[in-house]
Amino acid sequence: MRPDCADLPSLSKAPPGYLDEASSPAQPTDLPPGLVDRTYRKGGEELKLIRGRAGSRPVYSLNQVEATGTVLAHPARVGGPGSQYRCAEWSDSSYLWRLCATGRDVLLSAPELLIVANSIR
Repeated sequence: MRPDCADLPSLSKAPPGYLDEASSPAQPTDLPPGLVDRTYRKGGEELKLIRGRAGSRPVYSLNQVEATGTVLAHPARVGGPGSQYRCAEWSDSSYLWRLCATGRDVLLSAPELLIVANSIR
Protein backbone atom coordinates (compact mmCIF):
# COMPACT_ATOMS: atom_id res chain seq x y z
CA MET A 1 0.00 0.00 0.00
CA ARG A 2 1.28 3.48 -0.77
CA PRO A 3 2.44 5.09 2.49
CA ASP A 4 0.22 8.16 1.92
CA CYS A 5 -2.86 5.89 1.73
CA ALA A 6 -2.11 3.93 4.88
CA ASP A 7 -4.78 5.67 6.94
CA LEU A 8 -7.38 6.08 4.19
CA PRO A 9 -10.59 4.20 4.95
CA SER A 10 -11.93 1.62 2.55
CA LEU A 11 -15.31 0.97 0.96
CA SER A 12 -17.22 -1.85 2.59
CA LYS A 13 -19.71 -1.91 -0.31
CA ALA A 14 -17.65 -1.46 -3.48
CA PRO A 15 -19.83 -2.32 -6.48
CA PRO A 16 -19.49 -5.90 -7.76
CA GLY A 17 -16.32 -6.53 -9.73
CA TYR A 18 -14.37 -3.50 -8.46
CA LEU A 19 -10.98 -4.47 -7.01
CA ASP A 20 -9.11 -2.38 -4.44
CA GLU A 21 -5.78 -1.33 -5.98
CA ALA A 22 -4.54 0.57 -2.93
CA SER A 23 -3.28 -2.65 -1.39
CA SER A 24 -1.09 -3.47 -4.39
CA PRO A 25 2.52 -2.22 -4.69
CA ALA A 26 3.09 1.51 -5.01
CA GLN A 27 0.85 3.01 -7.65
CA PRO A 28 1.76 6.14 -9.61
CA THR A 29 -0.67 8.97 -9.00
CA ASP A 30 -1.63 12.02 -11.01
CA LEU A 31 -2.96 13.85 -7.96
CA PRO A 32 -1.63 17.25 -6.92
CA PRO A 33 0.35 17.42 -3.67
CA GLY A 34 -1.76 17.24 -0.53
CA LEU A 35 -4.31 14.82 -1.99
CA VAL A 36 -4.33 11.07 -1.45
CA ASP A 37 -6.55 8.48 -3.04
CA ARG A 38 -7.63 4.88 -2.94
CA THR A 39 -8.55 3.39 -6.31
CA TYR A 40 -10.96 0.59 -7.11
CA ARG A 41 -10.89 -0.70 -10.70
CA LYS A 42 -13.17 -2.81 -12.86
CA GLY A 43 -11.77 -3.04 -16.39
CA GLY A 44 -11.80 0.49 -17.82
CA GLU A 45 -13.90 1.86 -14.96
CA GLU A 46 -12.52 3.41 -11.77
CA LEU A 47 -13.81 4.52 -8.41
CA LYS A 48 -11.46 6.90 -6.62
CA LEU A 49 -11.82 7.89 -2.99
CA ILE A 50 -9.89 11.17 -2.75
CA ARG A 51 -9.05 12.98 0.47
CA GLY A 52 -7.54 16.45 0.74
CA ARG A 53 -7.21 19.23 3.24
CA ALA A 54 -9.84 21.98 3.07
CA GLY A 55 -8.87 24.40 0.32
CA SER A 56 -6.89 21.83 -1.70
CA ARG A 57 -7.30 22.02 -5.47
CA PRO A 58 -9.80 19.40 -6.67
CA VAL A 59 -8.93 17.00 -9.47
CA TYR A 60 -12.55 16.58 -10.53
CA SER A 61 -14.84 19.63 -10.67
CA LEU A 62 -18.54 19.49 -9.95
CA ASN A 63 -19.75 21.70 -12.81
CA GLN A 64 -23.28 20.31 -12.70
CA VAL A 65 -24.82 19.29 -9.38
CA GLU A 66 -27.25 16.45 -10.05
CA ALA A 67 -28.26 15.55 -6.51
CA THR A 68 -27.70 16.30 -2.86
CA GLY A 69 -27.74 13.97 0.10
CA THR A 70 -25.60 12.98 3.05
CA VAL A 71 -22.45 10.93 3.45
CA LEU A 72 -21.69 9.72 6.96
CA ALA A 73 -24.03 12.43 8.32
CA HIS A 74 -22.31 15.24 6.34
CA PRO A 75 -24.11 17.21 3.59
CA ALA A 76 -23.00 16.01 0.15
CA ARG A 77 -23.33 17.07 -3.48
CA VAL A 78 -23.15 14.72 -6.47
CA GLY A 79 -22.35 15.80 -9.99
CA GLY A 80 -19.72 16.40 -12.64
CA PRO A 81 -19.91 16.78 -16.37
CA GLY A 82 -21.98 13.59 -16.36
CA SER A 83 -20.53 11.86 -19.41
CA GLN A 84 -16.87 11.83 -18.26
CA TYR A 85 -17.13 11.35 -14.52
CA ARG A 86 -19.49 11.73 -11.59
CA CYS A 87 -18.41 12.55 -8.03
CA ALA A 88 -19.93 12.69 -4.57
CA GLU A 89 -18.32 15.47 -2.51
CA TRP A 90 -18.55 16.16 1.21
CA SER A 91 -16.38 17.50 4.01
CA ASP A 92 -15.84 16.76 7.65
CA SER A 93 -13.98 18.74 10.31
CA SER A 94 -10.56 17.86 8.84
CA TYR A 95 -10.87 16.99 5.16
CA LEU A 96 -12.62 17.48 1.85
CA TRP A 97 -13.65 14.09 0.40
CA ARG A 98 -14.63 12.98 -3.09
CA LEU A 99 -15.71 9.60 -4.39
CA CYS A 100 -15.48 9.75 -8.18
CA ALA A 101 -16.57 7.26 -10.82
CA THR A 102 -14.81 7.47 -14.17
CA GLY A 103 -14.82 5.20 -17.17
CA ARG A 104 -15.74 4.45 -20.72
CA ASP A 105 -18.94 2.62 -19.88
CA VAL A 106 -21.95 3.58 -17.79
CA LEU A 107 -21.07 5.67 -14.73
CA LEU A 108 -22.56 4.95 -11.34
CA SER A 109 -25.70 7.02 -10.77
CA ALA A 110 -25.89 9.76 -8.13
CA PRO A 111 -27.89 7.54 -5.71
CA GLU A 112 -25.44 4.65 -6.25
CA LEU A 113 -22.47 6.91 -5.48
CA LEU A 114 -24.10 8.09 -2.25
CA ILE A 115 -24.77 4.49 -1.17
CA VAL A 116 -21.16 3.48 -1.88
CA ALA A 117 -19.78 6.61 -0.15
CA ASN A 118 -21.83 5.81 2.95
CA SER A 119 -20.07 2.43 3.13
CA ILE A 120 -16.70 4.01 3.99
CA ARG A 121 -15.15 2.37 7.03
